[in-house]
Amino acid sequence: MKMYKTTGRYHVAKIEEVEVLRTTAQSVFFPKSRSGVKGKEDRHAKHSDHANYFETWEEAKEYLMDAAENKLSGARRQLELAQAFHGNVKGMKP
Repeated sequence: MKMYKTTGRYHVAKIEEVEVLRTTAQSVFFPKSRSGVKGKEDRHAKHSDHANYFETWEEAKEYLMDAAENKLSGARRQLELAQAFHGNVKGMKP
């Protein structure tokens, strides 16, 4: 089954199509990555700090867009705080 994996670390966002064996509400399962091991599966959380898995590309993009908007909002807030600090220092008198 096809799913879409998002990664968005270090200011680089990616969506890649991946093939999974099966899913549950919380996990996705892949074939075991070590060669020579048959009938085993690797389990990954559907949502983690490192990657997130979605049924459709549109859901994956929406998730990354929300994350980008949150980062942008945080950056604007940090800029406001830095400007306030700058204004306070600039206005200091002996």
